[in-house]
Amino acid sequence: MPEAATRALDGLAEANRRSAHLLERALDGEARRLLASASADAGTAGLERRPTIVVATYDAWPAADLRTLGQRLVALAPCVALLGSRGETAYLVFAQSDGLGHDIPALLRAAVEIVGGRGGGKGNLAQGGGARPEHLDQALETAAASVRARG
Repeated sequence: MPEAATRALDGLAEANRRSAHLLERALDGEARRLLASASADAGTAGLERRPTIVVATYDAWPAADLRTLGQRLVALAPCVALLGSRGETAYLVFAQSDGLGHDIPALLRAAVEIVGGRGGGKGNLAQGGGARPEHLDQALETAAASVRARG
């Protein structure tokens, strides 16, 4: 019996490692897809010289996955990532690449007010959430407009 339990635990640990690896690859692919899409949109608007602004909304994504996606995006290219997840509550992650001058924590504070919540952060990464997920799109678009206005 103990040997069977050990084998089962080893199998579970291996399955967890594979799952984490597949999630990592999926998030990397999603980051690359978002960047390509946002860059194409910026190029058609004649904004090639500005950092890319990535705005994306997901349904019921875990906070950790959204944060990992934001970190991947800003590591791959100069960009500002404004990400949200809508479930029972709204969850937001805002991030920017090093060297960009946006006040990410202030952008997040304004956005979480719209979704009726709170959050925080410092430097290039901030996260938070609120109880009004129906206002998530408005919160993200307001933040994107602020980033665009600053240039």
